[in-house]
Amino acid sequence: MTVNEVTDGYAGGTTEVPLDSVDGIVIGSRLVFVSRADGVPVSTLIEVTGVNVNGEDLVVTLDEEAPVPVPGVLHDVITSDLRHLTGDVAADETTLSLDSVEDIVAGESEFTLIHLDGTPAAGPIRVTGVDDLTLTLAAAPGAFSSSDVLAVVAGTARSGPQFWARNPGNWGADLRVTVRNSDRPPVSITEGIGQEESEVLAVASIASFYLGATVLIDDGNGTRHERVITGLGPGRTLHLNASVADIAATGLVQAAEIDILVDDRGTGQTEVFKGLSWNSDPDPRIRRRHYSTVINQGSSLVCVQPSWVGLGGGDPDVPTDERPPTPNNQPMTLNGFPEGPTAAGEQGDDGTVPGDRAHILGRDDGPGQRTGLQSLQDVDDISIIAAPGETERTVQDALITQAERMRYRFAVLDAPGEPGPTNVVTEILTHRNAYDSSYAAYYTPWVQIGSGAQHRYLPPSGHVVGVYARSDVERGVHKAPATK
Repeated sequence: MTVNEVTDGYAGGTTEVPLDSVDGIVIGSRLVFVSRADGVPVSTLIEVTGVNVNGEDLVVTLDEEAPVPVPGVLHDVITSDLRHLTGDVAADETTLSLDSVEDIVAGESEFTLIHLDGTPAAGPIRVTGVDDLTLTLAAAPGAFSSSDVLAVVAGTARSGPQFWARNPGNWGADLRVTVRNSDRPPVSITEGIGQEESEVLAVASIASFYLGATVLIDDGNGTRHERVITGLGPGRTLHLNASVADIAATGLVQAAEIDILVDDRGTGQTEVFKGLSWNSDPDPRIRRRHYSTVINQGSSLVCVQPSWVGLGGGDPDVPTDERPPTPNNQPMTLNGFPEGPTAAGEQGDDGTVPGDRAHILGRDDGPGQRTGLQSLQDVDDISIIAAPGETERTVQDALITQAERMRYRFAVLDAPGEPGPTNVVTEILTHRNAYDSSYAAYYTPWVQIGSGAQHRYLPPSGHVVGVYARSDVERGVHKAPATK
């Protein structure tokens, strides 16, 4: 996004606006005016009908009477309705295991399975039963791998694509997404086209063009044409989906693309995806450049669901709100500014952890039926056990009891992460002295990672167990891991 300052002293209310720079502005560009104070938009998008450069006077003429509507909607980052499969689905199976069944109601809820590129895979399918994290379905969705599809709960349809945090939890509230125009430079047209229409356009280079790309053609006479590339021909030619005429040899053609930036303001992690298409044509050669394909395969922070999911996006004969692709249906965060979750229902929830730690302790219902820490008894190869960050005495007693009973295991315990401010040493010693076992070790302080303002503390047991394992492999169990 380019920011051009309005020249001081301009009072407003006219169609001619003086700017400090007209870089990146051509006839057909669209501008939005925002407040200098807080960046809040004070206009809709307005099309540029003229650019006048006269010495130091830089003036753009605007089509004030016919502003271009905002091409897209607010792109929320939400976490509540996109679910991940926790197991593969067989062809005739009518049950489905998800990472969350929150707000799914038996007999009422429906969901759709989608591929990672946003195309429909199965559904909608009604849910007839909910048991723990498993759904019973009215019909078998077919055979799918849990790594290839996502489940979308019905009732989330919106205009414009939706971005979702990759994992549940309140951390998604810190995510911000920016969708804006790419800055790919225009290419010169080498052969003009007269009044006889043609679907072939000769250009100086075809390096920046590809099948399915949207192109903006400046005919050299003040008019812009929008076309889609259907093929690249010999002699550096572009084949278009519709003919053009009256194109001057001084004209320009530019690939219209979008850049998507994903920013986790909680950790400082940023992902940038450049030169993306929004052409929803299902042809694999075209879809591989679609923003949903690139982001869903490459982002560790978000998934994205195009607005046409479940609405015919897999049928090349059914138009969607992204096919054919044009600047008017181009995805774009409002005026190119970052957007994140705003309403309470769009933000994830970390949930409530049971105070008695029953979910950690688990139950012993016999071999193959154990849960939590108890389930570790079923795995003979385990020699070191820990519950990182769990400093409640009930949990640490359970670790020690299992190690002492099985005799070949060793428990690694964490000190509290935030002891009180009065006497840190006394509080740590009081906590540590609650245990007396030769089958356990106790570690403090917590480990700080990161730098500057971006840092966090992690329980030491996870790091220590890694050191134990490395020492056992490199030197043998007879070698103590001290000082490593």
